[in-house]
Amino acid sequence: MKCIVFNNLKGGVGKTTSAINTAACLSRAGYRTLLIDMDPQGNASKNLGMPESDFTITDILLQNAKIKAFNVRENLVLIPSSTQFARFETEAKEKLRREELLSKAIEPIKDKVDFIIIDTSPSVGLATVNAYCCADYLIVPMEAQQFALDGLNQVLDLYKAIREQLNSNLDLLGILFTRHRKNVILNKDLYNAMTEAFPGKTFETVIRENVALREAPHHTQTIVDYDLDSNGAKDYVKFTQEVLNRLGI
Repeated sequence: MKCIVFNNLKGGVGKTTSAINTAACLSRAGYRTLLIDMDPQGNASKNLGMPESDFTITDILLQNAKIKAFNVRENLVLIPSSTQFARFETEAKEKLRREELLSKAIEPIKDKVDFIIIDTSPSVGLATVNAYCCADYLIVPMEAQQFALDGLNQVLDLYKAIREQLNSNLDLLGILFTRHRKNVILNKDLYNAMTEAFPGKTFETVIRENVALREAPHHTQTIVDYDLDSNGAKDYVKFTQEVLNRLGI
């Protein structure tokens, strides 16, 4: 089992889109995949058409409820989130080993799935720390814009701190460029600069700016459900294969 967290501390960079569609591509390839929504906005849950549920990640982490996941696609199960998860930041502070709550909770399900994908909120909070402590690998989606570099630097600082203090097994699997326009000079320049600054850590695959990627969530579909022939679907299928290659699978 491999656990991958998608995180950037800047919003609007395609983090949730990348988590959902990578999970969908993995499940489509036959891998048993669990997607954990750790964002109080619950956008990953909504994107997959998950109706409001009485059982969410909040129950698992705050009430010590037995883990339960919902089938949302073939080979893909979801632990949903909701606005109630915002309570986690204050209520979990009273718990012992609070950074390891998620790691402990998923133990019973680890041998039942091939991949766990975690979607996080764009903030440095206890929920994000739990996701980092639980994961084997970190993927940082980022947009090729100057301001996006600020979010990248913050997330790399957090990554280094978690590795040093809480989870020495966490590895940076790579940086994924999203909403990419190859004909825009800034996009090309930043991609080339990141490739030089982080050799071997910038994914070769970039996710191109694509109308279908914006449309799919409105239909509560992943990009491979919505339009398999779109550039967005082709890019995420290619990216997922690159992830598998980096993992030696």
